[in-house]
Amino acid sequence: MFKTLITVFSIPDLRKRILFTLSMLVIFRIGAHITVPGINFEALQKYLAGQTGGAPGLTDYIDMFAGGAFKRLSLFALGIMPYISASIIMQLMMVVVPALQRLQKEGEYGRKKINQYTRYGTVLLCMAQSYGITVYIKSLNADVISKFPQSPLIEGSGGFGFVMMTVLTITTGTIFLMWLGELMTEQGIGNGISLLIFAGIISRAPSAVGRFWADVQADRVEVILALILLILFIVMIGLSIILTEGERKIPLQYGKRIVGRRMFQGASQTLPIKVNAANVMPIIFASSLMLFPSQLADYLKGEYQEFAAAIQAYLAPGTISYIIIYVILIIFF
Repeated sequence: MFKTLITVFSIPDLRKRILFTLSMLVIFRIGAHITVPGINFEALQKYLAGQTGGAPGLTDYIDMFAGGAFKRLSLFALGIMPYISASIIMQLMMVVVPALQRLQKEGEYGRKKINQYTRYGTVLLCMAQSYGITVYIKSLNADVISKFPQSPLIEGSGGFGFVMMTVLTITTGTIFLMWLGELMTEQGIGNGISLLIFAGIISRAPSAVGRFWADVQADRVEVILALILLILFIVMIGLSIILTEGERKIPLQYGKRIVGRRMFQGASQTLPIKVNAANVMPIIFASSLMLFPSQLADYLKGEYQEFAAAIQAYLAPGTISYIIIYVILIIFF
């Protein structure tokens, strides 16, 4: 393994791309810890310290993809999910809108225009979802004040200025992440958007391992069960790698050919086809789409309390209805 790493870093262009990708991921993680202006960070930390246990909800699910940035109310609170949502909407529109279908067939020019429309859609989604976050912050502020009267979450009145600042800040943060992902794709290694999602999810691993180890030491989890879970974790990673790297080789037989007076025997080759050609993108698309109804329900809580609660209960992560719809969307994508 070390010999492979030495070989990789001995190639100047590859070394440059790897270091560039790592530096962009560091910038992403730094931004995930910068809180939105107008938020009392100490009050937020006090509140989060008391929020342990319980079943994971919508905020936990969004926070997983944002790498912990959502619960920190940071610049990257929405992560890269609005861009993925806009991409899904654009892909669906290309099926039903004739003008977009024609644009898709126009080669490089059409691809650039579709990417441009996707970015515009990302901005609109960011603004709508950022406003939803301000509503969430205000409701959170009331809860924080009830527990810590001397430490309100919002510094100031939390009026129109705070709403505008929060919307602009979070929208700008997501647009910056979108640009960062495209830059990593062009000048780094791999798909930049996928790497940002991966970095966000994996950033929570150390704290999760720490909590699990603390539970084992406190006898809240039996040692045998912990070992079984560890073995299952390793097996699942191994199976994922096998599935990702697996391919089926279809034999190709070329016919005989005559060149001048000589006859050449037809060559026998294989066409490798990936077992999982789509990789993890259908799962990411399905996860992003599943967040829409619950986020919409958050906006409707004021006037349509019962309807919003029914949607959130029906589409809560882990419920049977959620799993069925989730699987159908993965198959669809």
